[in-house]
Amino acid sequence: MVGRISYSNESEKDNNKRGIYTEDVFERIKQELADPEKFKKYVLKGREDVREEDILKYKLEFLLENMDKFSTYNSNARYLENIRYYFYTLKKFFSEEEAKRINMYACVNNGDFFKIHSIVKLRPSEKSKGENTYFAYNNTDRKYKEISREELKRFVDRAKGLEIIGEIDNKEQIDIEELECIIFNEKASNCESNVHINIFQGLPKSDKMELIIQKSVELGADEITPVEMKRSVVKIDEKSKQKKIERWQKISEVAAKQSGRDIVPKINNIVNIKNICNLINKYDIVLLAYENEKNNKLKNELTKLKNKENLKIGVIIGPEGGLEEQEVEILKEAGAKVITLGNRILRTETVALVVTGIIMYELENLEGNK
Repeated sequence: MVGRISYSNESEKDNNKRGIYTEDVFERIKQELADPEKFKKYVLKGREDVREEDILKYKLEFLLENMDKFSTYNSNARYLENIRYYFYTLKKFFSEEEAKRINMYACVNNGDFFKIHSIVKLRPSEKSKGENTYFAYNNTDRKYKEISREELKRFVDRAKGLEIIGEIDNKEQIDIEELECIIFNEKASNCESNVHINIFQGLPKSDKMELIIQKSVELGADEITPVEMKRSVVKIDEKSKQKKIERWQKISEVAAKQSGRDIVPKINNIVNIKNICNLINKYDIVLLAYENEKNNKLKNELTKLKNKENLKIGVIIGPEGGLEEQEVEILKEAGAKVITLGNRILRTETVALVVTGIIMYELENLEGNK
C-alpha cells in the first residue's frame, strides 16, 4: 500500500518514494480506481447508497488526501509553479465532464507569492441544484478539509487577499499565466505605509547589505536597489549577481514576516548611477545623502511633502567612502535633492535606517495605507 492506493508490483513503491510518478503509474492508479471493490473501499470508505452527485466529491477528497503520493507538490502551496504541477497531476484522474466541475484556487496575500494558500472548489452537476463544495488546505493538520462557504470567506479574509483561479482542463499543458481573480472583500492594510520608499544603496563591504535590507524592511521600505558606485570596494561578477539577489530577497522575506508586513519588499537587480538618473522622474522626490552638503537639511525637503498622500520617495546612499563628487553632480542634474544628515558622518549601514525612520516619522499615516 502507498497511502490508500495499492500496487500489485512492490518495486513500484521503491521507484516512487519521492512521489515523482511516471505516466504508466498514473494509468495503473486510474485502473485501480476503476475497480468497483477498491473504489468502494478506498474512495467511498465503505459508504453505502452514495448519491451519484456525491461520488465526485469523495473521489476528489480521496485524491487530495493522497496528493503527496502523486506528485512533488507541497500542499502548503508556497510556489505558483507547484500549483501548476498540482493541476497537471490531478487532471489525470478525472474525465472531461468531471474536470469541468472542479476549480483550484491559490489565495494570495496582497500579491505576495510567498504567502499562498490553496483552495479547491467542486461545483454541482448541471442536473443538480446543490451548492458548491470547498476544500481548503489546513496548515495545522497539513491536509485538505471540507469547509462551508462562510468558512471559506473567513479563510480568505484571514489570508487578506485574492483568489487566483486556475481550472483543471484536458489540455496537455495548463496555462496559468493569465488568471481570473475574484475579490471576496477588500481590506485596508494596517501594516503598509502610504509612503513608498526605495533605498538605492551603494554596494557595501562584507555582510552589511544584509543588515541594511533587514532593518530597512522592518522600518517600512518597499524596495532596496543595490547600486554599483565608483567607491564600492565590492565588485560582484555577472555570474554571482543572481545568487546575491536571491539571498537578499530571502532576507527581505524573513524580515517582512518577522515585522508583520503584508508584502515582501523587493530586492531589485543591481544598477548603476546612469540607471538611477533614468528613474528619478518617477518619484515624488529622490534624496541624496552627501557628507559635503552643509545647508539643505532632510527636514527642509520633507516639509515640502507634508499632507500629500501615497508618496513615492527614493533615497540614494553611498558605500564606504561615500559618493564621488562627479556622481553627485550627475545625480543632482538629473533631479536628485542633495541633503545633509548633520555634522556627524554616519556609516553607510546606518544611513538607510536613519533616513527611513525619519521619513516614516514625518510623513507616514499611522492609520494604515487606505
